[in-house]
Amino acid sequence: MKVVRPALDQARTTVVQCPPGMLKEEGRCLPHCSIGHFLQNAQCIACDGSCSSCSGPGRDQCLSCVQPGKVVSRGQCVEQCGHQSFLSNGICHVCPGECERCLPDSPQCETCSQEALFYKGRCLTTCPVGFYSDSQSACRACHPSCDGCKGGGDSNCTSCHGGARLSGGRCRMPCPPGQYLRMDGNCRREFMNSKNCPVITLKAFTKVEIWLCPWLSVLSCGPPDGGQTRCMMCTERHQVPVGPVCKDECGPGRYLDHNICQDCGKGCEVCEGPAVCLRCEPPYVLHNTQCVQTCMQGQFISLEEGMCQDCPENCVRCESVSTCQVCDSETHLLEGQCVQQCGPGHIVEDGVCHGNQFAPVFQVLGEISVTGLGQAAVVSPDLIYVSDEDTAEERLRLYVMETARNGELVKSQWGKDRPLGVEDTFTLQDLREKRIMFKHDPGRTPQGEVKLKVSDGQLFSLTRAVSIQVRSEDPMAVVSKGSFMAKVGLDTQLDSSILDVQSETSAYPVTISVLEGPRYGKLVHKVHKAVVTQFPLGELRSGNIMYRHDGTNSASSDMMVLQLTDGYNVVNLILQAEIREKDSKIPILVTNEMAYVQEKGLVKITVELLEVRSADTGATDQADLIYTLVPSSPENPKEGEILMVVPVPPGGVTPGWQSMKDGQMASPVFRFLQRDVEEGRIWYKNTAGKAGADSFRFEVSDMSVPPNILRGQTFHITIVPSPVAALDPPTLSPDTYLGMTVLENEVAFIGNDVLSYPSPEGSPADIMYRVTEPLGLDEGAIEHVDSPFIMLYRFTQEDIDKENIIYRPPITELGSGSREVQFKFVVTDEETGLRNPETDIYNKDCSS
Repeated sequence: MKVVRPALDQARTTVVQCPPGMLKEEGRCLPHCSIGHFLQNAQCIACDGSCSSCSGPGRDQCLSCVQPGKVVSRGQCVEQCGHQSFLSNGICHVCPGECERCLPDSPQCETCSQEALFYKGRCLTTCPVGFYSDSQSACRACHPSCDGCKGGGDSNCTSCHGGARLSGGRCRMPCPPGQYLRMDGNCRREFMNSKNCPVITLKAFTKVEIWLCPWLSVLSCGPPDGGQTRCMMCTERHQVPVGPVCKDECGPGRYLDHNICQDCGKGCEVCEGPAVCLRCEPPYVLHNTQCVQTCMQGQFISLEEGMCQDCPENCVRCESVSTCQVCDSETHLLEGQCVQQCGPGHIVEDGVCHGNQFAPVFQVLGEISVTGLGQAAVVSPDLIYVSDEDTAEERLRLYVMETARNGELVKSQWGKDRPLGVEDTFTLQDLREKRIMFKHDPGRTPQGEVKLKVSDGQLFSLTRAVSIQVRSEDPMAVVSKGSFMAKVGLDTQLDSSILDVQSETSAYPVTISVLEGPRYGKLVHKVHKAVVTQFPLGELRSGNIMYRHDGTNSASSDMMVLQLTDGYNVVNLILQAEIREKDSKIPILVTNEMAYVQEKGLVKITVELLEVRSADTGATDQADLIYTLVPSSPENPKEGEILMVVPVPPGGVTPGWQSMKDGQMASPVFRFLQRDVEEGRIWYKNTAGKAGADSFRFEVSDMSVPPNILRGQTFHITIVPSPVAALDPPTLSPDTYLGMTVLENEVAFIGNDVLSYPSPEGSPADIMYRVTEPLGLDEGAIEHVDSPFIMLYRFTQEDIDKENIIYRPPITELGSGSREVQFKFVVTDEETGLRNPETDIYNKDCSS
């Protein structure tokens, strides 16, 4: 047996050829086309969005409609069929040309034009033989004795059946009295006691010769109709002819016309004449004056009344006069009523008002894993958790808020991969059907992230980052600090800064197992609150793994033995915890640099200008430190205002916010987080429009209860009348080497031979170094000679030139060999306000 596998286009990650017997649909191989697609040249092509089935891709090629209550008219989905149409199986059909209007469920005519005559659901120019037109332009049956007539009585005949003769408007028989006309055309006498036929009663005053009447109660009968003799006159005056017999009344389904019982028509139980029904027999119901099984759109079947009744105003489908099911396009359905506006706390979806009090909940449970540089991977629905208390899952949509820097998220649609940009959306069903993929750019880094949020059409979840990890086939390289700081009785977050794997490229994700320890605590999951002994590396990177100390005060350290494996490589290591008492220290102002802004201009307040850190050892809430303007008034700052700047949501600019260019909106704030500064949302806007200086006073608090507060801080802004003249930023001296060798346990000066950025316009005191990534706890410290054992974050070139800056190696012994450590910094010329755009790395080799 030959097995044919789907051929894949590696550039598009979609199927380009399917095995025999399978059909290609939007990059997949399926046994048959799914709903909303039609078959063409062995491919399933998408219908127009309004069609649930179709014969082609056009808007006018629908066979059925997506939206409930809509019907197909000439290939398009509309709310109602026209007056010249009738509905059958959801499709509008054109009425016959002679009809003015059809019945709602069949091509039979309901009304005719003024010139036409109504006859059994048809519109004719003349009534057929045996019928005459009444005053309502309807064809009524002639008296049974007449072949043609101009009225309903036996004296209105215009022509007679074969063998009879017309006399004075009546049809008379050729046989003499006492005989009857046989079917073969011969007259024959019958006796009262004949065994061959029932008694025939003749009355001299009738003057009407008759056909053979089969029942004793029948005085006179007419020619057969459908194989049965029709009674024309009864012996008993109180009886009426009903077909071949006489009865006391016509009974259901018949009406009396010139003393003859005529049929009302199909489904009619009580009527006044042809097409004038008063009550129908089940399953038929009354529509105007005729019986139908399906009412027209905008009506419902009232079983109690046995008739079609109109739905409420603006309702195209209902179950009663007070309960609508589908509204027209001008209104929305709310609790069985059609309304113009849904009102607060509701959203509109497919014409229906849905209660919407709760925003969606969105959590990220894993990472996107791609095997091989430049390859693609399907995004699994198991990576995320989405729920909404009052919105159905199929109505939720995921928005792309920030694209990945190391590739692109794509959606497979109509056989092509369409990149998803900012504000593009996809559904949970797209994830389940494997339509969403991530394609790695081989020229970019293996790590990345894409930011998503979920909307129910009105409210949004928090924006979450989904990590992306690309793995090649290189060996796994574990990076560990070897230790971390923890507090007595508290949780400490473990993340990639403590333990990580670089360049892990195996086809399997890295799993971490606890082989031994910890002795004075345990590892727990941040979200699930459960003890963990094995977890994916992605959970550690996401900050979901916590070390929980048991509160023991006697121990100053703890340790655990961990094992990392990618399914092929195995690495064991020891991770130590240094236990410290709980701290209650106020936050530390790390950076407070002057900002420069033009008159009436804007300047972003970045971490290079303003940054605060928690002073508590091991704190994990650095981004949640809270800035508060003190006082919180329009006079602080005096010459401008502090703005929060965010992207405009899909629903437009939020009330109370001001629209800005590039799809942004802004609102004045008196309180913000360090996270807002780090993510570029805080700006200063000069409103006074004059050069000079401005400032705002603030304090910073942490998340402790009660909070630790750093008070009495001021941020300064210089307002310039025109752009600052172009000056060169500080540059590294050409004869300077960013590195030095230090002996173990020996303090060393950092001199200008290894670190020098001369100022072209000012003095060395204007050259400011700011440490952006300090040394680790086990890597030593940068200190000022006047403040030993206190880690330094800012110093000047003048401090270096005067040998005031020292490096103190870590206390731990290195053993044989050497170790390289580094810290990162930026350099600013305080005179010009210019900053070196590159982050420099300063290396030190610690040798034993």
